Amino acid sequence: MKEQVARIIQHRVSATIRAGKPVKGNVLGKSGKAAAIDTIWRDRDELFLAFQMANDKVEFARSLPWIGQGANAPHCRACTTPAVGQGRPLAGLEAL
Repeated sequence: MKEQVARIIQHRVSATIRAGKPVKGNVLGKSGKAAAIDTIWRDRDELFLAFQMANDKVEFARSLPWIGQGANAPHCRACTTPAVGQGRPLAGLEAL
């Protein structure tokens, strides 16, 4: 997917979430991605607390059904690299 298309979708998803509407059926149809976004947004406080408390951040990410083994990617490991300090915020979180 081209970055331009992804940006358009990102803006639509953000606007839908801020309006208090579900993404599923409004932006991404009935896709698994839409359901995952709705679940993550609904449970974001609990998920963030669990992430903060997890000793192994990558293993925590692997435990999430919508991420799973994708957490093996180098950009996931970089979030908890000691050289980065205590970890860096995930891209886009500062906007929430």
